[in-house]
Amino acid sequence: MSLTHNGLPFILEKAEEANLSTSSNSVVLAIQSTNIQDDFEKLRNQGVKMIFDEPKKCPPGYYFVIEDYSGNQLEVIQFMSEEETV
Repeated sequence: MSLTHNGLPFILEKAEEANLSTSSNSVVLAIQSTNIQDDFEKLRNQGVKMIFDEPKKCPPGYYFVIEDYSGNQLEVIQFMSEEETV
């Protein structure tokens, strides 16, 4: 489900895979990217813990998950049309 409030998009999805170590009642916050591949490479090169080896396709576009020193996970997502690819 996609919602927009004052220009800010909210995407609600049911997880199909157990990729994230969060509980089933958790919310994962996301940061919007305009170039997901560049952001992925920059964060990985800076030593940020990456949950996936590369950005993954999802209904609104592509995303990857990072983890901070406390174990909190954060998604980085780029919204794309069906025709666009990274």
